[in-house]
Amino acid sequence: MISTAVALFVTNGLTLKKSGKLWIYPSQAKQLELLNIRHSIVRTPRTLRYHHLNFKHAGLTIRRRRWDRQEDGTVYMRTTGMAYTPAGYRVLLRLGHPWVKERIERLIQKYGPKSDSAKKPPGEILAPAPGGSPKKPGEGLFTDKEFRKKKGLKPDPPFEPTVN
Repeated sequence: MISTAVALFVTNGLTLKKSGKLWIYPSQAKQLELLNIRHSIVRTPRTLRYHHLNFKHAGLTIRRRRWDRQEDGTVYMRTTGMAYTPAGYRVLLRLGHPWVKERIERLIQKYGPKSDSAKKPPGEILAPAPGGSPKKPGEGLFTDKEFRKKKGLKPDPPFEPTVN
């Protein structure tokens, strides 16, 4: 039998897949209904809120409360919006949902780095060398060894694996 937390996580993921959007706004009653239909799990709304809070603290989801005003000016709470973080999508992928790959690629296209010049080669720091700013990405930067030598710092000791 699947745990309630995993079932809820997968159910919300499938709801995201069906909507085709990055955010979903299901009510607690709808989530409980889907848990019952898809996984034959009956739980209380309190358990649902408990699991959502755990997902949020684990960094798997983002939740946003939504408020609105009625015509008479009173404020009321609407359903809370939910989206998965990249870590949440990786968990769904490990749980065996291949559709997540397309979603991750779409997110990278939309929010990822715009060019390769934003990536810095490893072992370099962001301080420009004497003589001005670099002409090309990665050109004219101190390497870690040069920086340590210039500042009079000891070089890193060589890595020696320990055997237990």
